[in-house]
Amino acid sequence: MTEVKSPYNFVPAPTESEVYKPEWANQVSHDIPFFDGESGEISLKITAETPIFIRNGHAKDTEENEFSHIGEGANKRYFIPATSIKGMLRNVLEIMSFSRMKQVDNDRYAFRDLTRDSEYMRSYKSSDVQAGWLFEDFEGNWVIEECDNFALISHTELAKAPLNLPFRNLFLGKNPSDKSSKFKYDEIGDTSLHQKFSVVPNKYGRLITSLSDKGTEGTIVFTGQSSSRNEERATPSGKINEFVFFNAKNPKIYPLTPQQKKDFKFIYLDHDSQNISIDWKFWKQKLEKGSKVPVFFTPVNNQSESIKHFGLAYMYKLPFKHSIHELNPIRPYKDIIKQIINLPDLIFGYIDDGNSLKGRVFISNAMATSATVLPERREILGSPKASFFPFYLQQPKKNGTHYSYQDSDATLSGYKRYPLQNPNNHQAFEARYTAEQRNNPNVFTHFKPLAEGTEFILKIRFHNLKKTEIGALLSALTFHGNEKSVFHNIGMAKPLGYGKIKISDLQLKGLQSEFLEYLASFEELIGYEKINSERIKILFAMASSGEILRHPILTTRTNQFKTIKEDKDILAEYPTQHIQVKSARQLLENKKKIASSSGENPFSSCKSFKELRNMLKNDFNDEADGYQEFIIETIKRVFDEKETRKTFKNRTFNDNPWQLPISLWLGKEKAQELYKQLIG
Repeated sequence: MTEVKSPYNFVPAPTESEVYKPEWANQVSHDIPFFDGESGEISLKITAETPIFIRNGHAKDTEENEFSHIGEGANKRYFIPATSIKGMLRNVLEIMSFSRMKQVDNDRYAFRDLTRDSEYMRSYKSSDVQAGWLFEDFEGNWVIEECDNFALISHTELAKAPLNLPFRNLFLGKNPSDKSSKFKYDEIGDTSLHQKFSVVPNKYGRLITSLSDKGTEGTIVFTGQSSSRNEERATPSGKINEFVFFNAKNPKIYPLTPQQKKDFKFIYLDHDSQNISIDWKFWKQKLEKGSKVPVFFTPVNNQSESIKHFGLAYMYKLPFKHSIHELNPIRPYKDIIKQIINLPDLIFGYIDDGNSLKGRVFISNAMATSATVLPERREILGSPKASFFPFYLQQPKKNGTHYSYQDSDATLSGYKRYPLQNPNNHQAFEARYTAEQRNNPNVFTHFKPLAEGTEFILKIRFHNLKKTEIGALLSALTFHGNEKSVFHNIGMAKPLGYGKIKISDLQLKGLQSEFLEYLASFEELIGYEKINSERIKILFAMASSGEILRHPILTTRTNQFKTIKEDKDILAEYPTQHIQVKSARQLLENKKKIASSSGENPFSSCKSFKELRNMLKNDFNDEADGYQEFIIETIKRVFDEKETRKTFKNRTFNDNPWQLPISLWLGKEKAQELYKQLIG
């Protein structure tokens, strides 16, 4: 077992006991304002620190590779949609405010692993599998009609007259690009699949059929081709059989529950038009026209009128025992849908199962002040799948094995985030992708990002927010006042480092207090021990890193996902040693001390650069705004001190300590000016 890095990682979600529940949740109203409610406006600038791309949402049903924009030609204006910014802020606020992880669909994933001693092979019981026909009843419900039995028919038998089906030649020693059952049904043309068959058991007790004029009527059923047939081995491998379903005279009807229908459609990606199962898309069209679909299923028991699970193939994917909402930390959440208790819900609004609340924050589109469009990029942007439990569940078990969605005591990894990267540091295209990937144009996404340095301006208006709610909004926007060193990311290709953005030029209008007072109010509400907790440090660490990270490789020759499962590898924890979250309350007190010091230097007691650095780190949390001139004065005064000379000797401006921490304290321009004065 080793720790594996990935371009995505997780911030653990709070347990029910850790969830913050606003006590004024039931008092929010758009008609009756809070006595201490405030309305105002936040204006700010967004600067792209790396190339950025957000698809043009106005170009519906087309493969649009241009950045979101309005107008054309000379009138074209690029912008970041308000919905994208709202989603970005809401996700950060959910983490910062210790809210329940609500923006998660209650999906049930499935698994199929044919390796020896796998969970699938232990759970799948071939002796219990039956065949049947799936159809819709008069009320639109799904039901399965059982068959009397089913048997195997070989590709050699199918090649005989009158069928003359060529599947043996098509698959013998070959690896067809399309192995679906649809491929086979398209191949047969007008051939009738209703024939008569004789049936005999083989030495393993499986029923084997052959064509016979005196046999029993049955229907040939094709399923996908899992692999090519190899008959040169001592033990031949690969699929050589299809199936024959024999109908029962008085078949038992198994009704399917709405949840089973939902789970089945999710497993076959019915919700994803780009990746829907080829076979399910084929059969779905027939089902909707009133036809019956061949399926395999497992009853709860021989006497039951309900089933455990079903699928389109004989060894179909098994649904995991537990859906997302049935695992920790979501499972213990109380009335997660009905109660309005999350702070982001109160601020941004929500819609859930008929319950809704209008948000009190209104975000404009972020319009680009000017933009340079980069040449078209070509990247693989495959979305990670939550079914990959080695990463999406907290690991490992005490015995060193993986938790899976089969385990009732499994815990979701938490909020998924993409650590910041620099796309310009990535390997060249040829080194980044394998030859197989480069030769498959279907896996690539084409897009034209806007260049690094593109600036956007926007306004955030709000109505009737309490002081702590304004502080929460500002905290999410600036990472609790750390916007100089911690950054958001937005848009497509975040796993490759695109979309890193900096917030600056923050201005508050129409408000009663200053920026730090609002942050301090939110900090007091949540508690600084939580704001400075390991959970928030993980969030900040991923929003300040620049390490190059890549997805595991998946090709016909290399399957690193499989290797991770086999080796019981786990997702590496994100390092947080260098993260220190500022205390807004402490910074506010420091600012008040400076304001009352009658212009005295608060660092006058410092006798060395080391003392200055420690005082800033311990008492001021590296915050230099408002007293940069005091810092410059102090550095000049202690520069001739022996230890300080030693620290700075033979240093260029690009080395520490000029870059960190002096450039952080003073800004690059002032730090360079000081460097010239002292070093020359």
